[in-house]
Amino acid sequence: MLCETPEGKGIATGAALEQVGAGQVLVARGLVDAADCRLEMQQAWQSALVETLGAEQAARVPGPERVHEHVPLDEIGTLNDALYRAFESLCMPLATTMLRDVFGYRGLFFVEKRPNARLHVPFDLQAPARQTLVAYARKQGFGKISAHGPHRDHWLDCPHNCLNVWIALGRVRRGNGLSIYPGRLDDRIAHDKVGHVFRAQALGAPQNFELEPGDAVLFLGRHVHASEINATDETRAAVSFRLTLGRPRFVGPSSHQYRGSDGSERRGPRKSRWRRWAARIRPKPEPPSEAAPRPIETLRPGDVAAIGPDRCAARLADGRLVQFARRCPHEGADLAQGHLQGDSIVCPWHNLRFSAATGESPCRALTLPNVSPQSEEGPRA
Repeated sequence: MLCETPEGKGIATGAALEQVGAGQVLVARGLVDAADCRLEMQQAWQSALVETLGAEQAARVPGPERVHEHVPLDEIGTLNDALYRAFESLCMPLATTMLRDVFGYRGLFFVEKRPNARLHVPFDLQAPARQTLVAYARKQGFGKISAHGPHRDHWLDCPHNCLNVWIALGRVRRGNGLSIYPGRLDDRIAHDKVGHVFRAQALGAPQNFELEPGDAVLFLGRHVHASEINATDETRAAVSFRLTLGRPRFVGPSSHQYRGSDGSERRGPRKSRWRRWAARIRPKPEPPSEAAPRPIETLRPGDVAAIGPDRCAARLADGRLVQFARRCPHEGADLAQGHLQGDSIVCPWHNLRFSAATGESPCRALTLPNVSPQSEEGPRA
């Protein structure tokens, strides 16, 4: 197995957990094989397919990447629920082998009893079943079959000291995977009551990943992270679970249950108990104000900034200026907090790229409006 940083720097396996605990994001290539769990993972996937489709139809599915061609979109949630059940019994054995045999950890650990199944079909195919997908997200949480905005795990009732193990079941490509914002670890960030960052929140450019089946990303739940909107033609299939080295430390009421390597179980405090002392130990930061408009002449190559309440501008690497609508057409993120990637404007929430020339994105259903060249004096006629 190879452990490496997102930049491709190798990390010794024996030092991996220490590095992750210090805030480093790691890619563990071949983790499932190193833990000798590939057969069990494949059987769990096939079991979920059979439960959803029946044995004959399940046998026709060539792999997770093409599952949307065989499962009706309004049954993707049914398949995802079957994946939850199929993988639940694998959490503790996989975590035990991974920690003990692969990483050499000998201490007490806890693993959440219920893993997370994550099936994201291509966004452009979702329109006919959008209401069904949204209803599922409201029931099971965002990030399962629809994109989840930037968040931290403990905002959503998970332990503050949890470590996330995010495993690719099929191929994961940039454009349908995971975003992690490493520059904001432990910064105080305001969020709403459902665990979403406010639109004006600056996050910086994220790290994204290319993974093969059985590869995994390891990172602290305190990292701000999000789903990429699936802008590819493949379904992204992954399963993730959280664990803690030592006992889980909850910072609020929680329905999550954790099973320990010593056989004990832990869960967060009840809501009634929590309300008595939450405000004292966990004061919330104030929501940030939206970025004030900047004079166009102050933009340097690579800058993206607001130039008005509803308009943004960017200066490309070659010095050209372009203006465009300030809100992302997907979920309204403030593109003044976005960044440039080549000649593309990138949304800060779900990493969707828009052409600076046309406003088009890899998702045909999402185009950035009002993209036009701009002079130093203002918009061109």
